[in-house]
Amino acid sequence: MKRIKFSKIVYLFIGGLISVFGFQNCSQPVDSASNNIQNEGSAVRTPSLLPQIIDENCLMGNGSACLFSKNAVSQQGQPVRHLRAVDIEKFQILSVDLAIFTTNSQLKNSSFITLKSGVNDPLGPISSGNWRYKMSDVDGESKVGQLMSFYWSNYALENSLNSTGIFYAKDKKIKIITDSSGSSGWAPEKNQIHLSISSAGGRSSLDGGAAVYFLGLANLDYATNGAISVRSKDTHQNCNGVASGTASVDCCKTRTGCSRAIASGQADYFVAMTFPNSPTIGEGIRDNIEGGYFCRDSVMHRNPEQNLNRTVDEAFNNCRVDEQTGSIYSMGALYASIWWSVRKSAVSAAEVDRLFMMHLQMLDGDDDFISVQKIILDSDRNHFGSKYKTAFENEFRLRRLRN
Repeated sequence: MKRIKFSKIVYLFIGGLISVFGFQNCSQPVDSASNNIQNEGSAVRTPSLLPQIIDENCLMGNGSACLFSKNAVSQQGQPVRHLRAVDIEKFQILSVDLAIFTTNSQLKNSSFITLKSGVNDPLGPISSGNWRYKMSDVDGESKVGQLMSFYWSNYALENSLNSTGIFYAKDKKIKIITDSSGSSGWAPEKNQIHLSISSAGGRSSLDGGAAVYFLGLANLDYATNGAISVRSKDTHQNCNGVASGTASVDCCKTRTGCSRAIASGQADYFVAMTFPNSPTIGEGIRDNIEGGYFCRDSVMHRNPEQNLNRTVDEAFNNCRVDEQTGSIYSMGALYASIWWSVRKSAVSAAEVDRLFMMHLQMLDGDDDFISVQKIILDSDRNHFGSKYKTAFENEFRLRRLRN
């Protein structure tokens, strides 16, 4: 594994959905990606049982913990923020066994520890085996948010291991900080995911998709041993057209894309892979079933299902009206939809997900939509005998990224 000199990288979501920040520091190297890949002969491990029961009476004592399925907006199919906490808690009907993830009756294990910002110890149960915190409890929204972010992060990890046998961020003791001040995001130098409260009142920790998105960024960091943040090519720029190296670089310079678009897009896909029946990002934070917001007059969506026929020119020019031409989030959404389309047409979605996980470790900060095609096709040839070659070539051609 080559030595990595870590560089600074800043992620910022457009339109106030989520701010994502990450600072990489050579004082805290990322572990080798190879530690958490199972042998080729065992594509998946024996699945863990992750029972999820819809129980209208969960808070009455029938469940260990009572959560929202992904988030309340996604679950109910409508905004909820106008409701009182005592009314929103009526939607806490997903009964889960939280104990399978906890250690010493706290929200921690070898992969994650969830802490409220400013608090040193993780949350414990109300009483032995009873994690039925309610939204209307004292500090209830915060406590339910801690349960949500801890559970769905663990669920996403287990889901990936069960279907692909791969998860690079396993056993990395990532801290998930809820109710964080400032921006939400993945901070590699601290090995932390921060989940903040938006100016509009959206509590990121109550949206399982937000935690999973940032976990996708963390997983990519570990997969590449930090190489995804090391750039020698000038393929990024600030969205006002200033060359990279001066403040944040949230836009790709050309329609061929850039590594930060790939990074955001693969995290989008990881959310869809975790919640295939609800692949939208940001509904809970924005209190809108349509999810994340890119810019005015956007033709791109934070749902890969809605971007299946979009081209790279549409993605690149999507936010031109807001001086965000080449937005890494619009371009990333295109990348996620390419994978999603191949997954939808495949006989085995789990096999495509495994190919997806395998290609991550080959990425670095100089990749774009041209070089990533070779990475995907090489991984497909090496592990699946070019089984998905035609599908990916057709998708990239459909998106005007291949002749």
